[in-house]
Amino acid sequence: MIVDNARHLVLLGDLDPVASVSLTDTGLTPYHAIKHSPPKLVPGPVAVVIGTGGLGHVAIQILRATSHTTVVALDVNEDKLQLAKDVGAHHVFLSNDDAITEVKT
Repeated sequence: MIVDNARHLVLLGDLDPVASVSLTDTGLTPYHAIKHSPPKLVPGPVAVVIGTGGLGHVAIQILRATSHTTVVALDVNEDKLQLAKDVGAHHVFLSNDDAITEVKT
């Protein structure tokens, strides 16, 4: 890779660049979805992340790092909901017929 300035590079430490290349897209995809929302992500409103797998757990971390909004995570898998809690979701709910009611309360 050729860059005009070293400031455009991030040191990977022990990470293998080939094995880690997908992390850039994993982070940028939710970032692009969130980046225009900060004026709305103030204390009070709720941001709901639907699906807490590969992209959703990164979205939760970005929301927590860049806003003061309450982050709610929905998923059909309880293990993924635990991951959502571990990375910072304020509330987690199973994505089922009761989810809308639970999120509203």
